[in-house]
Amino acid sequence: MASQGWIKLHRELIDKAIWKTSTPEQKIILITLLLMANHEENEWEWNGERYKVQPGQMITSLKSITDACGKGVTIQNVRTAIDRFEKYEFLTSKSTNKNRLITIVNYTKYQGVENEPNKQTNKQLTSNQQAANKQLTTNKNDKNDKNDKNDKEEYARVREVTEFFNSTAGKNYSVNDCKPYVEKLISQGYKVEDIKHVIQVKSEQWKGDQKMDQYLRPMTLFGDKFSSYLQEQSTRMKGVLYL
Repeated sequence: MASQGWIKLHRELIDKAIWKTSTPEQKIILITLLLMANHEENEWEWNGERYKVQPGQMITSLKSITDACGKGVTIQNVRTAIDRFEKYEFLTSKSTNKNRLITIVNYTKYQGVENEPNKQTNKQLTSNQQAANKQLTTNKNDKNDKNDKNDKEEYARVREVTEFFNSTAGKNYSVNDCKPYVEKLISQGYKVEDIKHVIQVKSEQWKGDQKMDQYLRPMTLFGDKFSSYLQEQSTRMKGVLYL
């Protein structure tokens, strides 16, 4: 079975009787046979003899075709479809007790090699595509470099906030504990100094308090009330910029 490349499917097929009068299963079988057919000469052993298979031919079996069609298609569906397609002169079928030689009639007419002008056009398209891919790769690399730089700067901000949080509030949070909250605040336009201010203010108010010390955590300080916490003044660090 041909396992590489592609096939051509003409739109006029949809107006042909073989398509219009086929069941959904038979349409699947028809397309599958086109996909399975060899697109170039190949040598096989069939019926005890070596046989050169031509484009449009395949050495196969009803089971192989059924398996290739996938779920919902039975061997009986395949057997009926092949008999029917022979009547429409879409294919010919010769079988033994083991294998079956199927030939798609007029295969080369619809699936043949492109003429030279088209080959030249395809060559140019391929060249253009390669140039475009090279440019996209360059742009992607530039973008990746920029993203790496941004990631490093973002991590540095989160680490700075985390270290300040732990030293000021007497906690032991990891960078990952603070990361989603800090990133969200930064994306909303807040600065590292704003976040440090809130940490300082709430630490002064809650640190060591039997009831409130438990709320010195990223979830609480960096949550919905952050903007209101930011308006509060530090009693110890008023006017000091947190560095």
